[in-house]
Amino acid sequence: ISKGFSGSDVSGVYFDSPHYDFYSEKREGNLIRIKPRIRLYRSEPGAPASNFYLELKGRYDRIVLKRRDRITRDIAETLLSSGPAALTDRDLESSVLGEFVYFQNKLNLSPCVTIRYRREPMNAVFYSNVRITFDTMIQSSLLTSLDNPDDSFTEALPFNWFMLELKYNDVLPRMLIQRLNALGLQQQSVSKFAVGLEGCYHDLRGTQRLA
Repeated sequence: ISKGFSGSDVSGVYFDSPHYDFYSEKREGNLIRIKPRIRLYRSEPGAPASNFYLELKGRYDRIVLKRRDRITRDIAETLLSSGPAALTDRDLESSVLGEFVYFQNKLNLSPCVTIRYRREPMNAVFYSNVRITFDTMIQSSLLTSLDNPDDSFTEALPFNWFMLELKYNDVLPRMLIQRLNALGLQQQSVSKFAVGLEGCYHDLRGTQRLA
């Protein structure tokens, strides 16, 4: 394994319904669920955001698929403030944006939490279908602008923890499976969206679950 590129500061603004349908689907363990979000990248904390994406991350039993379109900052700000109704027909030519509007109309979506973290990705030299990421300093905020102030964030997970994500297409190489088994690592599903939302409300209401 070798570094594909240097780490980056990642922020995601997640959307949910007034009744937190997407959060509930995660906590109830639904085998089919989806998470709409706007994701943006910075070379380091405090630097200007360089790329903006609208993403629909879906889970279908054990398969995770992510569909995304690159969007402009203006469109991102429109979705966070005025909503899809302020978009033009040309904007809606994007299939991902069109599907997002469908969910917006059906569930009355609005931005509910911002998650940010530091990501260090690593790509396999001999296995092009394998990628490992290490996510650290995972924080959350109930503010949902593209430039939240640092003091609006709280720890979603302790800073001495990190999340390791193993991403692959089709089949995971046997050699890597053997190495993971030798290290005693076990697969566990953790949602930054869920723990981040709970972390914010724990600070605000002294509870570890949403009402």
